[in-house]
Amino acid sequence: FLLEEPPAAPAEVSPEITAILEQMDQVIKALDAKAQRTGNSWQFTLQDRVMLVVTDTNAARMRIITPIALISDLPEEAMQRLMQANFDTALDARYAVAQNLVWGAFLHPLDTLTTRDFAAGILQTHSVGE
Repeated sequence: FLLEEPPAAPAEVSPEITAILEQMDQVIKALDAKAQRTGNSWQFTLQDRVMLVVTDTNAARMRIITPIALISDLPEEAMQRLMQANFDTALDARYAVAQNLVWGAFLHPLDTLTTRDFAAGILQTHSVGE
């Protein structure tokens, strides 16, 4: 999974958001020194699992995602179990469906994101993919 070129960045990003993006970069590089950054998006590996972080500075949002499985490879009852897990056992990370894949996903506003929130989001997203 390679990151596509992100949409054009806004003309001006606030210093607060810029600082948060740099903190995110430091956390990601501490987890994977080979992490790839394209603009304000990252791809890295955590314990053999591909992890993506995508930010939208215009909307001040970020998401951490990881591909889990092709929908067609899941047993019939699996989707219901995943939705039940979203309700019962998943913390802030959730199961999601896009591009014929099941993903683990964590979404958070950028302007209130702390390093602790970000690290927890990475770990929770990684965990739903297990």
